[in-house]
Amino acid sequence: MRIDFRKRSVKGKFNLVGFQDKDTLQQVLYIPSLDISAYGDTQEKTYEMVRNAMDEYFDFLTSLPKIEFYQELSKCKWKKNTFASKQFSKVYVDVDGVLQEFNAVDNKVHRLLATTA
Repeated sequence: MRIDFRKRSVKGKFNLVGFQDKDTLQQVLYIPSLDISAYGDTQEKTYEMVRNAMDEYFDFLTSLPKIEFYQELSKCKWKKNTFASKQFSKVYVDVDGVLQEFNAVDNKVHRLLATTA
């Protein structure tokens, strides 16, 4: 993830987990490294919802003073890369592990990638 505090922008690539909820049959997208989720009746609606959630989250983050910004990201287990002034390392997420907490139909998930501009 790259952060530009002057432009108040965040750019990065984030892994998503997508599945259909077995109780509601809603499409669900979850970004484990940011603890952001969204759902909808269709994949298109779900993608729109997750994009909106990411935009709102990054708007919130970039409105914070730097120290609070770093504290907020550390809650999601991100840490500042000491070798690059505006970069954070990603948290590893194993989607091949136990998936019961995702409440997915037949425990099936698919991996996606979202990119911010």
